[in-house]
Amino acid sequence: MSKPKSIKYQVQGELMKKLAIGKSHHQAKLQSEDGVSEKIHSWTTYKNYVKHAVAFGKWVKSIFGIKDIKDMKPYVGMYLNLRIGEGLSAWTVALDAAALAKLYGCKSTDFGVKLPKRERAKVKRSRGEVKGFKEEKYMETVDFCKGSGVRIHELKALTKADVFYQGNTLYVHVRQGKGGKSRNIPVRKEYEKAVLDAAGKIKDDKEKIFNKEDIPVRFPCHKYRAEYAKAQYMKIARDISTIPDNEKYICRKDKAGQVYDKAALHAVSVMLGHNRECVVVDHYLY
Repeated sequence: MSKPKSIKYQVQGELMKKLAIGKSHHQAKLQSEDGVSEKIHSWTTYKNYVKHAVAFGKWVKSIFGIKDIKDMKPYVGMYLNLRIGEGLSAWTVALDAAALAKLYGCKSTDFGVKLPKRERAKVKRSRGEVKGFKEEKYMETVDFCKGSGVRIHELKALTKADVFYQGNTLYVHVRQGKGGKSRNIPVRKEYEKAVLDAAGKIKDDKEKIFNKEDIPVRFPCHKYRAEYAKAQYMKIARDISTIPDNEKYICRKDKAGQVYDKAALHAVSVMLGHNRECVVVDHYLY
């Protein structure tokens, strides 16, 4: 009799079938009926989905004794409600739902659970001091992130060849960002030397700029992305009083009355590897 497959093995196998690394996430959404891709377009997303789906599977197994993930779907609603009741953030619960929806090939709304709203005022990620992290010990990495605004997984993958000049502008090239998309990020002028120095210490163009010792577990990369976003927005934003109303981004709710330059928001969104102005306002310009 063969040994029963572990929850992790089953989850990895099912989600692996959905992998579409290198294929356009945008095109996949356009081709779908509901504007949601059925595939997983980046390794980071895959790893996050595996982590959250495995946690669900282990919970079901421990409570109900079920070992096959295909028989666990009826318990998703109960699990999500439990997670909400534990006071977890709306973003964490949404990720739970997204992972399980991908695992079972359905929509997160199919589980019959009203997910908590993700409100800007409740965002706490990497804001303020991070317990256990001493910034002064990692200034080379910190300054590189302040200058480029890269994500943590992008930072870990960068090589010397990814830092280059085009004209008078220094860029950092990200080969596989969110959704598997690549992009060139303009480096902030005041951090060009820091970025060049970090890359310059590497001899081989294909060698990674940072190793594990340079990036601690509690490294608040998102905090430095926000600093990058704010600085770049302030640099390129036009005087609000001089632009037409249809080129203004007008905030509501907790930021009601604040107005931004849509064109500048879009430009910063592209630098960060997003494609929506609202993401910049909600998560970076706090």
